[in-house]
Amino acid sequence: MFRSLSPFAVLSAASWGICSIMAAHQPRLQHVFTASLVVDFPKQFLIKTPSYTRLNVAIIGGNWTTPDGVLIANVVPGLGAEWGTIDKFGVLSLDVSYNVHFVKDKKYAYVRLTGFGVSGKSNEGRTVVETDSEDYSFLNDVMFIAPGKFSGHVGVAQQWAPIDALHGVP
Repeated sequence: MFRSLSPFAVLSAASWGICSIMAAHQPRLQHVFTASLVVDFPKQFLIKTPSYTRLNVAIIGGNWTTPDGVLIANVVPGLGAEWGTIDKFGVLSLDVSYNVHFVKDKKYAYVRLTGFGVSGKSNEGRTVVETDSEDYSFLNDVMFIAPGKFSGHVGVAQQWAPIDALHGVP
């Protein structure tokens, strides 16, 4: 009956198939922890290049807490910073690295946050963690979605992860 399909028909069929697959596999997210970072805005460095402005600002403190407010870790002061760039439209490309010290087992973790936002206001980021902590080893296998906001010198970002990725969560 049909010898060929129009490109529109193929795209329509493909779109319906993709939509049904996506609807069946939408990830459910869980709020795992909240990261609060204290930054030293008065001592920030701005380097203006022809393409962008480089923002360098030290992370001088902060912590991680559970969704219930229980302290998980403290940010190691002075070992982290924002190294992002701001384009001509004011969009900040996040490049944040810092370390935390877990309260429970006294181990450390390296944390990296990347994404986009508006400097000193808000961001949409993703967080990855590297640690040798047995208690928090599950963090090594998860990429967290990290929407955040700034208030004064403090940035707060809830860390969300797909429930299916959270094997071994304490």
